[in-house]
Amino acid sequence: MPLIHNPSTLILFANGTEEIALLTCYDVLVRAGFAVRAAEPDADILILTGGAAGAKTLTSATEVLSLIRAYRDSGRWVGAIGTGTTTLVASCPGEAGKTEGLESARKARVTSHPSVKAAVVNAGWKYA
Repeated sequence: MPLIHNPSTLILFANGTEEIALLTCYDVLVRAGFAVRAAEPDADILILTGGAAGAKTLTSATEVLSLIRAYRDSGRWVGAIGTGTTTLVASCPGEAGKTEGLESARKARVTSHPSVKAAVVNAGWKYA
């Protein structure tokens, strides 16, 4: 992926997101010079936060899953912290056909909170 100068980031969170996951992502990104946006779907990078309840809420939102696929298909970065990886996994359409060859259909190497490792691996993702 190309180097982005002055990148912008969209951090998704929901009721149940662990505050430390949200605030740590925000703090590190701001200190690194990223512009962190509250509601800008055209940001350069998308971050999915952790917290079991928050990740479950994000995973149940079809708009969020579509947004993740759009980011991946356009070659933009998608990052996840903790259980937020389950939202990334849920966004990956498992069937061939219309999605074949699209980045959003590729199961990448990921890591997560240990509590969701089995679900990630069982979905066919490579675990680091």
